[in-house]
Amino acid sequence: MISKLSQEIYEKSIQLKNYDERKLLLKRNRLTLLNELYQLQDMTDILLSSLHSDSSFSYNYIELAIFMKTSLAECIVFLTSKAKNYRTTVKRYICGFHNLPRAFLSIDNKMKVSTAEAMEYFKPYLKLD
Repeated sequence: MISKLSQEIYEKSIQLKNYDERKLLLKRNRLTLLNELYQLQDMTDILLSSLHSDSSFSYNYIELAIFMKTSLAECIVFLTSKAKNYRTTVKRYICGFHNLPRAFLSIDNKMKVSTAEAMEYFKPYLKLD
């Protein structure tokens, strides 16, 4: 179940890359993205609860799932607050987020990475110019 759910999260997060900074100027696009982010949060909550009940995953996976949930919450705050440079920040979060669920993919998936690699791939997206 965890690998299937992570595959869904991964695919959904790849689709978010379509939201560029220009698209975020329109309110309807921001609302659609917000809805997508809430759906990802719900899916991440399910992933996290599944990890708690599956002893085959180490604590690193739980930490990563918590980080995913926190990152989504931060992205939602940036999107809804429309603070300075919010479009750039939101774009970076949604462009990098797809790397995080890759750690939960099945072992035979060529996109699977370790939890440390997932974090390393995501971190450069958060750096500000």
